[in-house]
Amino acid sequence: MPVEKRPDAEPIRGYRLMERLGAGGFGEVWKCEAPGGIFKAVKFVYGSLNGFGNSSVHAEEELRALQLIKSIRHPFLLSIDRVEVVAGELVIVTELADENLHELWEHYLNRGVAGVPREELLGYLREVAEVLDLLNQKFDLQHLDIKPRNLFLVSNHVKVADFGLVNSLSDAVTAKLQAAMSAVTPLYAAPELFLGKLSRHCDQYSLGIVYQELLTGTLPFRGKNLRQLLLEHTQQDPDLQALPAHDRAIVARALAKNPEHRFASCQDFIRALHAEVTAAPATLDAPKKEPAADETVVTRLGDTPRPPRGACTPNLPAGVLADHRFLECASNSPILEVWRAQGPDGNKKDVQILFGLGGLGASKLRETLARLQSIQHPAVLARKPVHVEPGRVVFVTDPVRETLRTRAHQCQARKQPGIPRGELVEYVRAAAEVLDYLYQQHGVQHLGLNPRNLILDHGWLQLAEFGYAQLLWSPAGQDIAQRNIRYAAPDLFTALPGRHCDQYSLALIYAEMLTGVHPFRGLAPKAYLASGLAPSLDRLPDPDRAVIARALDPDPLKRWANCTEMLLALEGTSPELDKQLQEQPDHFARLIATQRGAKKKTVYTGIDPTDYADLLARLIQSGGGQAQTPKAVVASADQAGDHLRFQFIAGLPLGAAKERLQVFCQQRGARIVCQDDSSSTVQLDLPGSIWQRWWGQPARLELTIEMARVNLMSATPIEINARLRARHCTKKKAAELYDRMGNEIFEGLQQDFLVNSEKRTQERLLWPHPITIIPIGSDGRPDEPIECRGKDLSHTGLGFYLPHDLGTSEVLIELPHPDGEGIIKIPATLVRVKRCADGWYEVGGLFRMPTHRRSHAEICI
Repeated sequence: MPVEKRPDAEPIRGYRLMERLGAGGFGEVWKCEAPGGIFKAVKFVYGSLNGFGNSSVHAEEELRALQLIKSIRHPFLLSIDRVEVVAGELVIVTELADENLHELWEHYLNRGVAGVPREELLGYLREVAEVLDLLNQKFDLQHLDIKPRNLFLVSNHVKVADFGLVNSLSDAVTAKLQAAMSAVTPLYAAPELFLGKLSRHCDQYSLGIVYQELLTGTLPFRGKNLRQLLLEHTQQDPDLQALPAHDRAIVARALAKNPEHRFASCQDFIRALHAEVTAAPATLDAPKKEPAADETVVTRLGDTPRPPRGACTPNLPAGVLADHRFLECASNSPILEVWRAQGPDGNKKDVQILFGLGGLGASKLRETLARLQSIQHPAVLARKPVHVEPGRVVFVTDPVRETLRTRAHQCQARKQPGIPRGELVEYVRAAAEVLDYLYQQHGVQHLGLNPRNLILDHGWLQLAEFGYAQLLWSPAGQDIAQRNIRYAAPDLFTALPGRHCDQYSLALIYAEMLTGVHPFRGLAPKAYLASGLAPSLDRLPDPDRAVIARALDPDPLKRWANCTEMLLALEGTSPELDKQLQEQPDHFARLIATQRGAKKKTVYTGIDPTDYADLLARLIQSGGGQAQTPKAVVASADQAGDHLRFQFIAGLPLGAAKERLQVFCQQRGARIVCQDDSSSTVQLDLPGSIWQRWWGQPARLELTIEMARVNLMSATPIEINARLRARHCTKKKAAELYDRMGNEIFEGLQQDFLVNSEKRTQERLLWPHPITIIPIGSDGRPDEPIECRGKDLSHTGLGFYLPHDLGTSEVLIELPHPDGEGIIKIPATLVRVKRCADGWYEVGGLFRMPTHRRSHAEICI
């Protein structure tokens, strides 16, 4: 018969139950009085060890885990006094804690505080990290169930408890691990666990989530069910906005999808959080040093002079990398030094010291470093900032063993002109793909490519110094073109360096590494452009000459569309060189792909544009989703009425958004006259009077577009803010221009950005309901309705299953009215299609909300 659980019962002789403390999915816990009047906790694990089938699973897993943990002693582990099997039921006696961290958080919440104070919390988590690292490093174990309710307080010290899921890393493919994975708490589980894998950094991931929850009361992933949490943990970026800004990059690293990108240990993670507050301010307030007299770098207030080249150790503040032994200076330039060093663990490291950053203020520098650290990719050499002060930043990276330059020297030593073509093309492919990806996701180019920062690690290519030129040196006033003059694109010497600078540098590197000769004999761009010198490509193989010549065209618009396109042309597989590769087996998928950027006609459905957002919010709320109403896309005027404003959210990364802006300008005969990382100014010329043309001041419209990430650590979505202003015309003429062209310009801008978004920008709600779509032909006429099956719904789009292909990408989607009567029709553009095995299509459509067309007078009112 089962163990009797009631006050005054004695499941184990001498252990009298007093009150139940709590219960969960695996068992229940009671307070008891042990022999000698000592209070203990007793845990009863559900399931009978004498039973059959699945009834004993929980008890067997707990007993197995206890065998792994029983011999480990540590002051921050909740001690186990006794383990018994009573009537087939597993009974565990442990020390009695005061409360758990979840209860502590609730105490603060009840006092009107959002979470546990940061310093107090870090003190607790430092103890948690110590015991987790002990389990990991000495015993090869992962706890796998780190959450606030399993972290107990005893006399203001943490005790880690509940070892039912503890697993050995050596059991990574056993049924025991699979059983543990099926029981993890999804809110805190590492992404690799959802994929059936175990890593040394699972507990660190959970600890990162615990830190945010206890500090802010929010979670980085907020899925409502297991499926949503699985997708969020494995595919989406964490929401870290509730954290202090200085914590976000640190927690983001602990929550990296790739376990190898996290901190080496849990204690390293907590130390980083602690150091961010205690150490950084002291370095930022360090005394400023005057630049050396012979310094060639552009100096500004706060710049730190670099040490003399003859120095045997770098000139670092006291205490910075004091436990490292510096071996040699690997390279030395006015704005970058690289030192070979040996860490306290004996491992080799490279230390990069960046100078010339005095043009960036302290807050701007920290913001830029956070953005730089958000750029994570296996092919980008990982760097860890260890010291920040006005004018200087110190990074530690893995050691560089071989570069493309040293590889070329090895080949030339064997009497070869350069790196064999097949090998070199592989390197260039890796560089091209990652450069294009990083630009698409982050809007950042390298702008300093040369053979020395293309790193080779056992045949694997990585980019070093990525982001330094665009994000750090250029905003600080440094001449990044002059620093890399042998491989710099001519565009870098202009006020508007374009999208194709890295392609130009990569083409120069390819030609030189293959033939051993620089196409311009090492001359600077200004020199060979002034003399009209064409690149010398005679030593290249015949198929390569036209490809590299196009990549080296002085006009960026005549180069290849991107670096990958250039690489495909070198391989002879470019779509531009081989039209057959554009042929796909499914014409519908090809149709959707080709029509995404096409201009769309406005479709009116009888619904006021300002009502769409509210109707969708109510519809999603009725289905159990979050009723967050997006802002209606409506133009507004400033108080003086001299310009119009327009704002919307797009699911494009910054790099792709800039490319879409180029298309927008080309379609309307506009030109970009000013552009930086976050904003662009576009001019649209208009017919002017003879006097305006005479005085050189023709009327024009000026469109200023500002783009920024909604979440600093996430590439998408972005917020678009546009301002339209009439120049060189009367106020009456300006009002006429706003009426005639304003709505069309804003609508075209929104269309170009939204229909090319990579993804919807809002949370998706499961929508397994029948829906009807109406295809819209190229003439704007509706076709016959088609019955479809819904998949998921968000404020910005709908996923659904289509029974057959269509001849258009434009549709009307019929959804039930949130009031329960009638339907609403929403225009949409199909942007994604995938053919299913049963002949149906899985389709993604973005709602194409019409803008609210109002006159200038109405807008001003």
